[in-house]
Amino acid sequence: MVCGKRLDKPVLQAQSQIREMQWPEIVASKIEHIETRQHQTKTMNIRTLFSFVMLLATVTTPAFGDTNQPAASGSDCLAKLYYGNEIVLTQPAIQTLSSNAVELLKSSNFNSSNPASRPQHMDISDVHEDYQDAISCKYLLVSFKESQNIKTLGGEVSVEKIIVGLNENFGRNELFTIDDKGLVVSHAKYDGSILLKLLQSVKKIASN
Repeated sequence: MVCGKRLDKPVLQAQSQIREMQWPEIVASKIEHIETRQHQTKTMNIRTLFSFVMLLATVTTPAFGDTNQPAASGSDCLAKLYYGNEIVLTQPAIQTLSSNAVELLKSSNFNSSNPASRPQHMDISDVHEDYQDAISCKYLLVSFKESQNIKTLGGEVSVEKIIVGLNENFGRNELFTIDDKGLVVSHAKYDGSILLKLLQSVKKIASN
C-alpha cells in the first residue's frame, strides 16, 4: 500500500523484479566486504608477527654473542712482550698472546701453591731462581684488570699476572703466575704444543 491505495499488479511485479535484481548485488557486496576485512586482518597479523620476530631477534642476539667469549679478551687484560727489547703490541696481538697464555696455564698439571702435590724442584728458592731466569731477557707479561680464578689441571689458582719465559730454557719452568698478594707461583708439566704455538706467535709479531 502506498498513500492508502492498492498498488497495481504491474507495479508489484516491477518492485519484485527490482528486489530480485538487487539481492545478488547486495550479497556480492557483503561477501566482498567480509573478504576485505579478512585480508586486512590477515595482513595485520602477519605484520604483528614479523614485528615480534624482529624484536625477539634484537633482544636475544647479544646474549648469544656473549656465549662465544675467548678465554682472555684484550679489553680484560694488558700484555707486554719483551723480546730483546719491548715490542709494541697491537690489540689483535694482545688478544692472541693473552689467549695463548691462559690456554697454556690451564694445561699445567702442577703448581707450587699446593705443597702436598708440588714436585721437589718447586721449593721456594727454586721457584724464585726459575722466575728470575725467565724474566732476564725474553718473556711475555699478561696483567688482568681484575684478579681471576683460573682452573688448571693442577687445581684452581688466583691470578693477577701471567708470566711466560721465552728464553727456551726447557730444563727450567718458564710459566708463572702472581696473585693479588704478590705471591709468585710456578707451574709445571704444561702442554708443549701450546707453548710452541705461543712461541711461533711471538716470533711472528717480533719480526714485524
